[in-house]
Amino acid sequence: MGERAGAVTGRGLRFAFYGRMSTREAQDRETSLRWQREVAEEAIAGRGVIVGELFDEGCSRRLSWWERPAAAAFAGCDQRW
Repeated sequence: MGERAGAVTGRGLRFAFYGRMSTREAQDRETSLRWQREVAEEAIAGRGVIVGELFDEGCSRRLSWWERPAAAAFAGCDQRW
């Protein structure tokens, strides 16, 4: 089976990326996803790689993770990336 996110591999730690945008009307999904992913990749540079991606649209940061579909799926999963 695959290794879990966070496990050390030959390329370093494995990370899952989570991003979100609050409004579909005022933001472009692709642009929002791209800049958030770039920031995440810069943050982990030299430490590992992103092996999974989750993204919520139309979810305020005020909502708990359990109220955001992708975040809730990630927080409650036993996913192997």
